[in-house]
Amino acid sequence: MQVSKLDRLYYKPNLYYITHINNVKSIIDRGILSNKLVNNEEIPYDAIHNENVIQRRKERKLNNISLLEYVNLYFNPRNAMLYQLVNQLGIEKLAMLAIKSRILVDVDNVYVTNGNAASSSTKFYSKKEHSDEWFKIILEIKNKALIQYWNEDSKNMVMAECLVSDRIDKKYITEIYVANINIADKLKRYFDSKGRISNLSIIPQPDLFFSPLRTVKLKDNLSLVQGDMFFSNLQTITISVNTDGVMGKGLASRTKHQFPSVYKKYRDLCNSKELKLGKPYIHKEDIRLDNILLDWPSGDRRIIKWFLLFPTKERWKKKSKVKYIVDGLEWLVNNYKKEGIESIALPALGCGLGGLD
Repeated sequence: MQVSKLDRLYYKPNLYYITHINNVKSIIDRGILSNKLVNNEEIPYDAIHNENVIQRRKERKLNNISLLEYVNLYFNPRNAMLYQLVNQLGIEKLAMLAIKSRILVDVDNVYVTNGNAASSSTKFYSKKEHSDEWFKIILEIKNKALIQYWNEDSKNMVMAECLVSDRIDKKYITEIYVANINIADKLKRYFDSKGRISNLSIIPQPDLFFSPLRTVKLKDNLSLVQGDMFFSNLQTITISVNTDGVMGKGLASRTKHQFPSVYKKYRDLCNSKELKLGKPYIHKEDIRLDNILLDWPSGDRRIIKWFLLFPTKERWKKKSKVKYIVDGLEWLVNNYKKEGIESIALPALGCGLGGLD
């Protein structure tokens, strides 16, 4: 391995550590300690992981040492573990620390993984023992892990980790991310008037925590939301489609790649002519977004997703028509209770690629 290559490759903070917001002050003072060190030194802390996660990481060994003796960092901060924690604990309790990727060069006893470290199929790569593979796997992680959504090709790399033995010095911490400005203000009582301590900034970034960028309440049960619809807490997600069986662009294309079973069902409906204009189809597979990448269920029904396949055009090359959308919405109004829809997210149906205003 040529360290000079890594020096050129890793000059920006691109490793991340998830923690409870109450732990930030202690981490700024001491650095990031492994679970075992925190317990051995009897440091007060607020845990974010449940016993199931802790037990899995305790049982998985690296060099005959439990994963609890390593600090785990993520290459992609928007991963399934964070998504599960957001739904279980709420955004108010979580903070994301950005770590200088120089740690990959500076620290000898550091490993990278090609997936969730607690999974039995995940491989570990040592800088000392796998110099060529080490460099290649990091390049692959950088290419695949930082995608905005999860699919079959990238789902393992999205959960790729960097494992550092015992502790990470506080000098490697560069920024602190939280979900909104109110949480940032709460943290700033530990910081100076500019929101900085040791050149650290507190940065509100809602989309990092799967939160909407903006929400405008229109009625008690109706809101206009700007954000990633796929990661909303709403039960049913609406996908604009054609009756031609083509998911080529936009939300349909994302559905095709991120949820292959939904795409298969859609193709079957089109081939059998069951999907018709004015009559959307609800695919009730109870897909758990976090389980796409993790090996254990969260038990949180907010993570379950149904898909409403809503035809706005007949042929994929044609423009959408308002009539098809009105007819489909009337069907939805008349059938949502019978179908068991409890909440629903709808994009601007037929707009964008559909050509409507």
